[in-house]
Amino acid sequence: TVTVTGANGCTNDDVVTITQDIVKPTINILTTGITELNCAVSNVDFGATGTDTYVWSGGNTPNTANNSFTLPGTYSVIGTNSNSNFCKDTAFVTVTENRVAPVVGITNNTGTTILDCNNTSISLTATGTDSYVWSGGNSTNTAANSFNTPNTYTVVGTDNTNQCKDTAIITLTQDIVAPNVIAGYMSGPTVTTLDCNVTSIIIGAVGADTYTWSAGSSVNTYSNTVSTPDTYTVTGTTTSNGCSSQDFITITQDITPPTVGITNNTGATILDCNNPAISVTATGAVEYVWTGGSSTNTAANSLSLPTSYTVTGTAANGCTNTATITLTQDVALP
Repeated sequence: TVTVTGANGCTNDDVVTITQDIVKPTINILTTGITELNCAVSNVDFGATGTDTYVWSGGNTPNTANNSFTLPGTYSVIGTNSNSNFCKDTAFVTVTENRVAPVVGITNNTGTTILDCNNTSISLTATGTDSYVWSGGNSTNTAANSFNTPNTYTVVGTDNTNQCKDTAIITLTQDIVAPNVIAGYMSGPTVTTLDCNVTSIIIGAVGADTYTWSAGSSVNTYSNTVSTPDTYTVTGTTTSNGCSSQDFITITQDITPPTVGITNNTGATILDCNNPAISVTATGAVEYVWTGGSSTNTAANSLSLPTSYTVTGTAANGCTNTATITLTQDVALP
């Protein structure tokens, strides 16, 4: 209240009213539910509410209500009632960060990186995180995978919490070179036929580490003895890679006996005073043995005694056969 007195001594009163507005705004920060930066989230968004103007302590748009942040830290926003009493309020928000990458490894379950005839598939397992993607193989979206082809393979592992990744690499090679197995005759290069002279033949193989024959007396060695005509197959294997190849050898047989005959050169089988000896010749073989006569080891023979003579003929294959001639005698005097 104010009282005013005039020169004439008169007075008058007037009244003025002073009010106060110091109510601060209440600042709130709205989030999307994500406050952590990671390998999948490169920025975090916030929005301030509760007043007219805002000033953030950082971020991409610090002078607006909505702001985004790409760095971890604790950030403040000051809100001001700029359209009324200019009172202020402050709110805080914390942005965290998790960008720790996993350490992805590969466990070789097979124990080798070489695909060969023993190991046609190699089993691998990725380790170190939550989910995996392989660049190849039979199961590309699992930790465990198997591979049948030589190549360099990568596996990308992802941490499902922060979506950070790591990569591991493995190289698989291949050795499927088969041995050059050669079967041959160890009894000699020309001995391929069983006959009455050769009742068994030694065959053999070279070019590999281990051998298996289809038949014979020693089927698990490089050298084998056979006594039956047949085609014999040998499988040779290289120990280092398990690869094998085959060769074969054919054994024939000739045990046909000769057809032994006797040619009577004299034309008679009776010894008498006109024919005191009878000339004969064995035929059909290459060697001969007579049971008697003047020439027992030749084809031609002279026989002078009345008896039965047998000639054994031997063919080139060692097989034998016989022929017989019987001589009688007439030397009675007149």
